[in-house]
Amino acid sequence: MKKIFSLALVVLMLAALAVPAFAAETGTAYGNVPKTSEAIKVDGKMDDIYKKGLAVKSLAKTEKGADAAASFTAYLLWNGKDTIYCYADIVDPTYYDHSKAATAPSAWNTDSLELFLDYSNKVARTRDQYRIDLLGTATYYDTKTYTNKETAPFGFEGYAAAKTDKGYAVEFQIKAYKEAIAGDMKVGFHLMLNDMELDGKTRNNVHSDACNNTPSKFGYITLSNTAVKVDATTAATTKAPAATGSSAQTFDAGIILAVVAAAAGAGVVVSKKKH
Repeated sequence: MKKIFSLALVVLMLAALAVPAFAAETGTAYGNVPKTSEAIKVDGKMDDIYKKGLAVKSLAKTEKGADAAASFTAYLLWNGKDTIYCYADIVDPTYYDHSKAATAPSAWNTDSLELFLDYSNKVARTRDQYRIDLLGTATYYDTKTYTNKETAPFGFEGYAAAKTDKGYAVEFQIKAYKEAIAGDMKVGFHLMLNDMELDGKTRNNVHSDACNNTPSKFGYITLSNTAVKVDATTAATTKAPAATGSSAQTFDAGIILAVVAAAAGAGVVVSKKKH
Protein backbone atom coordinates (compact mmCIF):
# COMPACT_ATOMS: atom_id res chain seq x y z
CA MET A 1 0.00 0.00 0.00
CA LYS A 2 2.84 2.36 0.87
CA LYS A 3 4.41 1.95 -2.60
CA ILE A 4 1.06 2.55 -4.31
CA PHE A 5 0.44 5.67 -2.23
CA SER A 6 3.93 7.02 -2.99
CA LEU A 7 3.47 6.41 -6.71
CA ALA A 8 0.17 8.28 -6.61
CA LEU A 9 1.90 11.22 -4.93
CA VAL A 10 4.56 11.31 -7.63
CA VAL A 11 1.85 11.40 -10.32
CA LEU A 12 0.10 14.25 -8.51
CA MET A 13 3.34 16.22 -8.23
CA LEU A 14 4.08 15.81 -11.93
CA ALA A 15 0.54 16.94 -12.78
CA ALA A 16 0.98 20.00 -10.58
CA LEU A 17 4.22 20.90 -12.31
CA ALA A 18 2.44 20.57 -15.65
CA VAL A 19 -0.03 23.37 -14.82
CA PRO A 20 0.43 25.74 -17.78
CA ALA A 21 1.81 29.20 -17.03
CA PHE A 22 0.57 30.88 -20.18
CA ALA A 23 2.94 33.56 -21.39
CA ALA A 24 0.06 35.96 -21.95
CA GLU A 25 -0.42 36.12 -18.20
CA THR A 26 2.91 37.88 -17.86
CA GLY A 27 1.41 40.75 -19.85
CA THR A 28 -1.18 43.34 -18.91
CA ALA A 29 -4.08 42.09 -16.80
CA TYR A 30 -6.78 44.35 -18.21
CA GLY A 31 -9.41 43.20 -15.71
CA ASN A 32 -12.77 41.47 -15.59
CA VAL A 33 -15.29 41.66 -18.42
CA PRO A 34 -18.80 41.49 -16.91
CA LYS A 35 -21.55 39.50 -18.56
CA THR A 36 -24.95 40.85 -19.50
CA SER A 37 -28.23 39.54 -20.83
CA GLU A 38 -29.15 43.01 -22.12
CA ALA A 39 -29.83 43.26 -25.84
CA ILE A 40 -27.03 45.25 -27.47
CA LYS A 41 -27.72 47.02 -30.75
CA VAL A 42 -24.56 47.04 -32.87
CA ASP A 43 -24.84 50.39 -34.64
CA GLY A 44 -21.74 52.35 -33.64
CA LYS A 45 -23.64 54.13 -30.87
CA MET A 46 -22.90 53.54 -27.20
CA ASP A 47 -25.67 51.59 -25.44
CA ASP A 48 -26.01 52.47 -21.74
CA ILE A 49 -24.98 48.97 -20.70
CA TYR A 50 -21.44 49.59 -21.98
CA LYS A 51 -20.94 52.03 -19.09
CA LYS A 52 -20.91 48.97 -16.83
CA GLY A 53 -18.35 47.17 -18.97
CA LEU A 54 -14.59 46.89 -18.57
CA ALA A 55 -12.99 50.13 -19.80
CA VAL A 56 -9.65 49.87 -21.64
CA LYS A 57 -7.83 53.08 -22.52
CA SER A 58 -5.00 53.60 -24.99
CA LEU A 59 -1.54 54.55 -23.90
CA ALA A 60 -0.76 58.24 -24.35
CA LYS A 61 1.79 57.47 -27.07
CA THR A 62 3.17 54.08 -27.99
CA GLU A 63 5.12 54.49 -31.19
CA LYS A 64 7.46 57.14 -32.51
CA GLY A 65 5.54 59.54 -34.70
CA ALA A 66 2.13 58.60 -33.33
CA ASP A 67 -0.30 61.48 -33.21
CA ALA A 68 -0.49 62.58 -29.58
CA ALA A 69 -4.09 63.66 -30.17
CA ALA A 70 -5.21 60.19 -31.29
CA SER A 71 -6.55 57.99 -28.49
CA PHE A 72 -9.36 55.60 -27.65
CA THR A 73 -11.41 54.27 -24.79
CA ALA A 74 -13.00 50.86 -25.30
CA TYR A 75 -15.73 49.18 -23.28
CA LEU A 76 -16.03 45.39 -23.12
CA LEU A 77 -18.92 43.07 -22.25
CA TRP A 78 -19.84 39.46 -23.00
CA ASN A 79 -23.16 37.62 -23.05
CA GLY A 80 -22.14 34.87 -20.63
CA LYS A 81 -22.28 32.29 -23.40
CA ASP A 82 -20.25 32.78 -26.56
CA THR A 83 -20.06 36.43 -27.64
CA ILE A 84 -17.81 39.39 -26.76
CA TYR A 85 -18.92 42.97 -27.41
CA CYS A 86 -16.66 46.00 -27.70
CA TYR A 87 -17.58 49.63 -28.20
CA ALA A 88 -14.69 52.06 -28.73
CA ASP A 89 -14.78 55.84 -28.73
CA ILE A 90 -11.88 57.13 -30.81
CA VAL A 91 -10.55 60.65 -30.50
CA ASP A 92 -8.87 61.59 -33.79
CA PRO A 93 -9.56 65.12 -35.02
CA THR A 94 -7.30 64.68 -38.05
CA TYR A 95 -8.46 61.36 -39.44
CA TYR A 96 -8.08 60.68 -43.15
CA ASP A 97 -11.32 60.05 -45.04
CA HIS A 98 -10.17 57.38 -47.47
CA SER A 99 -13.55 57.34 -49.22
CA LYS A 100 -12.27 60.36 -51.15
CA ALA A 101 -9.03 58.69 -52.22
CA ALA A 102 -8.40 58.00 -55.88
CA THR A 103 -7.61 54.36 -55.14
CA ALA A 104 -8.76 52.24 -52.21
CA PRO A 105 -5.97 51.73 -49.65
CA SER A 106 -5.21 48.39 -48.02
CA ALA A 107 -7.39 47.69 -44.98
CA TRP A 108 -4.63 48.45 -42.49
CA ASN A 109 -3.85 51.79 -44.15
CA THR A 110 -7.16 53.27 -43.04
CA ASP A 111 -8.11 55.02 -39.83
CA SER A 112 -9.36 51.99 -37.97
CA LEU A 113 -9.28 50.02 -34.74
CA GLU A 114 -7.96 46.47 -34.59
CA LEU A 115 -9.00 44.04 -31.88
CA PHE A 116 -6.88 40.95 -31.27
CA LEU A 117 -8.07 37.89 -29.35
CA ASP A 118 -6.15 34.77 -28.42
CA TYR A 119 -8.83 32.39 -27.16
CA SER A 120 -6.31 29.75 -26.18
CA ASN A 121 -4.28 32.37 -24.27
CA LYS A 122 -1.17 30.48 -25.33
CA VAL A 123 0.22 33.33 -27.46
CA ALA A 124 0.56 31.09 -30.48
CA ARG A 125 0.38 32.67 -33.93
CA THR A 126 -3.27 31.67 -33.94
CA ARG A 127 -4.57 34.97 -32.62
CA ASP A 128 -7.67 36.37 -34.29
CA GLN A 129 -7.39 39.84 -35.83
CA TYR A 130 -10.57 41.89 -36.25
CA ARG A 131 -10.70 45.43 -37.68
CA ILE A 132 -13.31 48.14 -38.28
CA ASP A 133 -12.48 51.36 -40.11
CA LEU A 134 -14.14 54.75 -39.70
CA LEU A 135 -16.45 54.03 -42.67
CA GLY A 136 -17.78 50.85 -41.02
CA THR A 137 -15.87 48.35 -43.16
CA ALA A 138 -15.06 45.16 -41.25
CA THR A 139 -12.06 42.97 -42.01
CA TYR A 140 -10.61 39.78 -40.55
CA TYR A 141 -7.11 38.57 -41.23
CA ASP A 142 -5.39 35.20 -40.90
CA THR A 143 -3.28 34.54 -43.98
CA LYS A 144 -5.37 36.85 -46.15
CA THR A 145 -7.90 39.63 -45.60
CA TYR A 146 -11.64 38.86 -45.45
CA THR A 147 -14.11 41.74 -45.77
CA ASN A 148 -17.60 42.37 -44.34
CA LYS A 149 -19.81 39.28 -44.91
CA GLU A 150 -16.69 37.16 -45.46
CA THR A 151 -15.80 37.66 -41.79
CA ALA A 152 -18.83 35.75 -40.42
CA PRO A 153 -17.16 32.29 -40.42
CA PHE A 154 -14.56 33.75 -38.06
CA GLY A 155 -17.12 34.88 -35.52
CA PHE A 156 -17.21 38.50 -36.70
CA GLU A 157 -20.99 38.70 -36.78
CA GLY A 158 -21.65 42.38 -36.06
CA TYR A 159 -19.78 45.59 -36.77
CA ALA A 160 -20.51 49.29 -37.16
CA ALA A 161 -18.93 52.73 -37.14
CA ALA A 162 -20.22 56.25 -36.60
CA LYS A 163 -18.69 59.72 -36.89
CA THR A 164 -18.48 61.74 -33.65
CA ASP A 165 -17.60 65.31 -32.71
CA LYS A 166 -14.04 64.30 -31.81
CA GLY A 167 -13.44 61.52 -34.31
CA TYR A 168 -15.38 58.31 -34.73
CA ALA A 169 -16.63 55.23 -32.87
CA VAL A 170 -16.59 51.54 -33.77
CA GLU A 171 -18.45 48.56 -32.36
CA PHE A 172 -17.57 44.85 -32.49
CA GLN A 173 -19.73 41.76 -31.95
CA ILE A 174 -17.46 38.70 -31.94
CA LYS A 175 -18.61 35.13 -31.39
CA ALA A 176 -16.12 32.48 -30.28
CA TYR A 177 -16.11 30.23 -33.33
CA LYS A 178 -13.40 27.63 -32.81
CA GLU A 179 -13.53 26.86 -29.09
CA ALA A 180 -15.95 27.46 -26.25
CA ILE A 181 -15.55 30.39 -23.88
CA ALA A 182 -16.78 30.42 -20.30
CA GLY A 183 -16.77 32.38 -17.06
CA ASP A 184 -13.39 32.78 -15.31
CA MET A 185 -11.63 32.14 -18.63
CA LYS A 186 -8.64 34.31 -19.50
CA VAL A 187 -8.45 35.44 -23.12
CA GLY A 188 -5.40 37.03 -24.73
CA PHE A 189 -6.31 40.58 -25.77
CA HIS A 190 -4.92 43.67 -27.48
CA LEU A 191 -6.22 46.82 -29.19
CA MET A 192 -4.36 48.81 -31.84
CA LEU A 193 -5.48 52.07 -33.43
CA ASN A 194 -4.34 52.77 -36.98
CA ASP A 195 -3.88 56.53 -37.16
CA MET A 196 -3.42 57.77 -40.73
CA GLU A 197 -1.91 61.15 -41.42
CA LEU A 198 -3.73 63.48 -43.79
CA ASP A 199 -1.49 62.50 -46.69
CA GLY A 200 -3.20 59.10 -46.61
CA LYS A 201 0.18 57.36 -46.79
CA THR A 202 1.79 57.59 -43.36
CA ARG A 203 0.42 55.31 -40.67
CA ASN A 204 1.08 55.55 -36.95
CA ASN A 205 -0.22 53.20 -34.26
CA VAL A 206 -1.57 53.70 -30.78
CA HIS A 207 -1.89 50.63 -28.54
CA SER A 208 -3.73 49.48 -25.44
CA ASP A 209 -0.44 48.49 -23.83
CA ALA A 210 3.26 48.40 -24.58
CA CYS A 211 3.27 44.96 -26.22
CA ASN A 212 3.01 46.71 -29.62
CA ASN A 213 0.97 43.83 -31.04
CA THR A 214 3.56 41.17 -30.23
CA PRO A 215 1.52 38.01 -29.48
CA SER A 216 4.10 36.65 -27.05
CA LYS A 217 3.59 39.78 -24.94
CA PHE A 218 -0.21 39.96 -25.11
CA GLY A 219 -2.10 40.91 -22.01
CA TYR A 220 -5.43 39.29 -21.19
CA ILE A 221 -9.00 39.92 -20.16
CA THR A 222 -10.92 37.68 -17.77
CA LEU A 223 -14.51 36.74 -18.64
CA SER A 224 -16.33 37.35 -15.38
CA ASN A 225 -19.41 35.63 -14.01
CA THR A 226 -20.57 38.95 -12.57
CA ALA A 227 -23.77 39.98 -14.36
CA VAL A 228 -24.71 43.61 -14.98
CA LYS A 229 -27.87 45.39 -16.09
CA VAL A 230 -28.66 48.96 -17.05
CA ASP A 231 -30.71 49.54 -13.90
CA ALA A 232 -28.16 49.47 -11.07
CA THR A 233 -30.83 48.60 -8.49
CA THR A 234 -31.55 45.31 -10.22
CA ALA A 235 -27.98 44.42 -11.18
CA ALA A 236 -27.35 40.79 -10.30
CA THR A 237 -24.03 39.45 -9.08
CA THR A 238 -23.99 35.71 -9.53
CA LYS A 239 -20.39 35.11 -8.56
CA ALA A 240 -17.38 37.10 -7.46
CA PRO A 241 -15.03 37.86 -10.37
CA ALA A 242 -11.98 35.67 -10.76
CA ALA A 243 -8.65 36.94 -9.51
CA THR A 244 -6.40 38.31 -12.23
CA GLY A 245 -2.69 39.01 -12.48
CA SER A 246 0.49 37.43 -13.74
CA SER A 247 1.08 35.55 -10.49
CA ALA A 248 -2.21 33.61 -10.59
CA GLN A 249 -0.89 30.46 -12.29
CA THR A 250 2.29 30.32 -10.17
CA PHE A 251 0.28 30.80 -6.99
CA ASP A 252 -2.12 28.01 -7.88
CA ALA A 253 0.72 25.65 -8.71
CA GLY A 254 2.41 26.52 -5.43
CA ILE A 255 -0.73 25.65 -3.50
CA ILE A 256 -1.02 22.33 -5.28
CA LEU A 257 2.59 21.46 -4.52
CA ALA A 258 2.17 22.47 -0.90
CA VAL A 259 -0.90 20.26 -0.54
CA VAL A 260 0.86 17.36 -2.22
CA ALA A 261 3.87 17.79 0.05
CA ALA A 262 1.66 17.88 3.12
CA ALA A 263 -0.18 14.79 1.96
CA ALA A 264 3.11 13.04 1.35
CA GLY A 265 4.23 13.77 4.89
CA ALA A 266 0.93 12.57 6.31
CA GLY A 267 1.13 9.42 4.25
CA VAL A 268 4.55 8.50 5.72
CA VAL A 269 3.27 8.95 9.25
CA VAL A 270 0.25 6.74 8.59
CA SER A 271 2.45 4.07 7.06
CA LYS A 272 4.74 4.05 10.08
CA LYS A 273 1.79 3.71 12.44
CA LYS A 274 0.47 0.73 10.50
CA HIS A 275 3.79 -1.03 10.93
